[in-house]
Amino acid sequence: MKLFIDAGHNHSKWNTGAVGNGLKEQDITFQIAEKLFKKLNAMGVDIKMSRYKITDVLGTSNASSLEKRVELANKWGADLFVSIHCNSHALKSANGTEVLVYNKKSKVYSLAENICNNLSNALNLKNRGVKASATKVLRKTKMSALLIETAFISNINDAQKLKDRQPEFVDAIADAICDYYNIEKRPTATLPESAKYYIEGITHIIEVDPRNIWAVETQCNTDKVKYNNFVNSVFFMPQANGIMHPQGIMVNAGEVICNNPTHGKPVATLIVRGADDVEMKYVSDITKEKDVWFAVSGYGIYPNITALEEGFTGEFTDVMRMANRPIIGYRKKDNKIVIAVRSNTSATRSQQTAQNLKLDFAISLDAGGSTTLKVDNKYKFKGDGRKIYGGLIWS
Repeated sequence: MKLFIDAGHNHSKWNTGAVGNGLKEQDITFQIAEKLFKKLNAMGVDIKMSRYKITDVLGTSNASSLEKRVELANKWGADLFVSIHCNSHALKSANGTEVLVYNKKSKVYSLAENICNNLSNALNLKNRGVKASATKVLRKTKMSALLIETAFISNINDAQKLKDRQPEFVDAIADAICDYYNIEKRPTATLPESAKYYIEGITHIIEVDPRNIWAVETQCNTDKVKYNNFVNSVFFMPQANGIMHPQGIMVNAGEVICNNPTHGKPVATLIVRGADDVEMKYVSDITKEKDVWFAVSGYGIYPNITALEEGFTGEFTDVMRMANRPIIGYRKKDNKIVIAVRSNTSATRSQQTAQNLKLDFAISLDAGGSTTLKVDNKYKFKGDGRKIYGGLIWS
């Protein structure tokens, strides 16, 4: 089954959702949704989440309307759309958990009942039951949809549980979904970590599952990156007003962040379409590609260096010079996206790095003074302080 998770109100700085007891709905819904995503993802569920945690750029191109999120789920062909929310009421004594479906004939009505029961039992919440609702998220989805009102953010006791006992909310929801779809409840603790970092010689290497890498527009300085895990991505140039202009392609969670191929020619682009569907393709317009979930461009570094064919001629051949250089590629053997960053490295040496790492293909990202690598909140390469357009993050 294909599951699409939506963190309610987590898509715009102008709509935080309900607020109560020092909590914001958009923060709680993201925290629970992300944990649910990771748990089910580790169990092998084909799963997507409408947005990753990009709290420092809320309201930028990473924000999206409800219509856009539903459109993503519809285009992907999800079997179930789960929207996570917190309830609120002017009456502070109002409490408990409930699940909304479009009507009582919903195919997942029994699943909704089980989620209510699980949440009520696990967290000692009042079971308010399943309710029919014509809210937009339930009307617009082409697949079965649930809206989970986890608990009341306006109630002091419920709010404390939303803050301190999120793993129990996640387990209750995940167990109900697994039971309904006959998914084996594999213990996530015994599964490999979604990302691995290590150093070989002077090369910093990150290996990550294709479902756990994300593209972000930052417009931030290389020495002030706020993400715990980050590497700079596409080429860029400043406009007169200081805003960075991308020279490349980035797509995050199905949303196009930029679509401006360098020099107007097709550029080497790493594309993720599914959990194990990754390719490198020379692209001139990413919107003409189908089912793109993630994408980032640079120029081809392996198996061939294709900078000249992509328009990096004349003064632009300096992109192949010796410099601090990040590359990103894919190794089909173990289904890993691999990022490698090495100091004082030419295009030819990066080609050798890709071969040493046994990658099937790789591209060079923007190299030079902008090269920034942050792992577990520690800089490995800090960059020269200039403002950059965007980057990649992973979990």
